Amino acid sequence: MKKFTKILALALVAIMSLVVFVACAPNADPVKAEAALKENGYKVINLPVLLGFKDVDCVVTGSLLVEGEGDEEDKLEHVTIVYFETEEAAEAAWEKMQDYAAEEDEDSKDSDWTIKLSGAMIYYGTSAAIKAAR
Repeated sequence: MKKFTKILALALVAIMSLVVFVACAPNADPVKAEAALKENGYKVINLPVLLGFKDVDCVVTGSLLVEGEGDEEDKLEHVTIVYFETEEAAEAAWEKMQDYAAEEDEDSKDSDWTIKLSGAMIYYGTSAAIKAAR
């Protein structure tokens, strides 16, 4: 009985870890991610392909200018989500996408800018924009 309880507890921990990991990513459905961004006030563009990358299904990008309060500067929240046809295609493009995203973010001084690979999608941008795409 104790062995069963330990196995059950470990299984629950693994499942909860997976749920937490997946909850950080934008929506896996491009239409739902686009709708979520629009609902949160973002200007959204849904491109059918991204030139230079094989097996890309579509690209969803969203941006929102947040006005600073008082002496704070305005801040641009942005996210780009590249949806690939397969997980293997996303993994194959991972290094190239990291370089591409770094070039796109060259002028930005955002401390919360990130790039991640999640299943068949690669996304990068600010944390607020990534959360808005859920």
